[in-house]
Amino acid sequence: PVAGPGTSMLLDETLALSTMATACGAARLMGPRSAAGIHTNHCTGLEARFKGEVGHAAAGISLEQADEIVRKAVAEYEPHLSSGPIGKPFNELYDLTTLRPTQEWQEVYEQAKERAVDWGLVFK
Repeated sequence: PVAGPGTSMLLDETLALSTMATACGAARLMGPRSAAGIHTNHCTGLEARFKGEVGHAAAGISLEQADEIVRKAVAEYEPHLSSGPIGKPFNELYDLTTLRPTQEWQEVYEQAKERAVDWGLVFK
């Protein structure tokens, strides 16, 4: 993914990649490398959790349904690929004492899940 943690773009990119890979029969999903994997401290557990949840939700859907979902996700982020936001570093998105996401990052995640449900994924 081009976008970094704390951004809805990162979760849209993650959703597209995870849905496509799962529907095509990938044996495993590798965790997302936020912010193109080139920015120090720009990776959190929440996008990895989202990737896994999307993978489970996409298991068993048809290729046609996966294509429809992926096209919707790509339409959200494609215009921003050349200038994707790098997001925020881990220490700005997590409480360093409890290691829980901040309310801000948690809300972005919840909105991404709601969008995925609207697009046809079913989370268990």
